[in-house]
Amino acid sequence: MLNRVSERYGPVTVSSTKRWWYENWRKGGASHSYHLKCKAVDFSVKGDPESVVTFLKSQPEVGGYKYYPSGHYHIDTGPRRTW
Repeated sequence: MLNRVSERYGPVTVSSTKRWWYENWRKGGASHSYHLKCKAVDFSVKGDPESVVTFLKSQPEVGGYKYYPSGHYHIDTGPRRTW
């Protein structure tokens, strides 16, 4: 998935993938976060956030997705949702 994002928007910088429970807790992650199962990634990429989110939503492999005002995105393999 990140390769497709990179092909469309340029270099991707990954900031978080697998987390252990304490790191997830410290970052305010959900108790059943997909990061704990290595099924989520947070990343940043240049590009219009609305365009990137639209692209992510169009990808069948993406379940959860979110753009954060700090400039990074979250995607995971869970059920389709945002928060």
